[in-house]
Amino acid sequence: MGKGGYIGGSTKVFVGSDGTSWESGEPKSEIPAAPAKKRWDRESTTDPESRAFAKSYRKLVSRFLAECATAFRADKMTPSFPRPPKELSKEVANWGGNVGWVSKHEQRKFQFAGFVKNQGGTP
Repeated sequence: MGKGGYIGGSTKVFVGSDGTSWESGEPKSEIPAAPAKKRWDRESTTDPESRAFAKSYRKLVSRFLAECATAFRADKMTPSFPRPPKELSKEVANWGGNVGWVSKHEQRKFQFAGFVKNQGGTP
């Protein structure tokens, strides 16, 4: 048998007239496990204002990525076209324009490719 092990665990094997049975070294808890929390739990430490801002930012980014995908399909996308919304213009400029803003960020690139495919093109 191998030299590997499971620290803190053990198994007992019993051979009886009914066949083989196993007993785990870790007894099952009498108390059921707590249900998994939803992503935005009401008891979250993040305040509602921050969540609302993050949601509006994601919507803004999605809309602009859809515009970029449309321009890309028409072969008109440049670092300055389409023009980004006022709220994103400084961020887009810091990334080197539209093309850099999309291509240098994995999540935006993935979302952009999805928009292009849904509009009937190939990224």
